[in-house]
Order: sequence, then structure tokens, then C-alpha cells
Amino acid sequence: MGVREHRYAIVDERAHRVWMRRGRELAQHLKSDVGDAYRVEFQA
Repeated sequence: MGVREHRYAIVDERAHRVWMRRGRELAQHLKSDVGDAYRVEFQA
């Protein structure tokens, strides 16, 4: 992974979609937990 260059190779498309979906779910859960006290954003 090229973390410092902000690029990476996607080897398994299905696993990547699952990973992205889970990230969105976690962001939504966090947003509901903290309420309006913080702004929560999910960036892919």
C-alpha cells in the first residue's frame, strides 16, 4: 500500500466493497453516538 502517496492497489474488489460499506456503517454509528457535538465524515 502506498499510504504516504494516498494510493493503493485493490486486489479483491468484493472485499474492498465490503470494507467500504463497513466504514460507512461505522461512521454512521459514530455520528449517532456523538450527536451534534461533532461532525463525522466518511472519506473514501
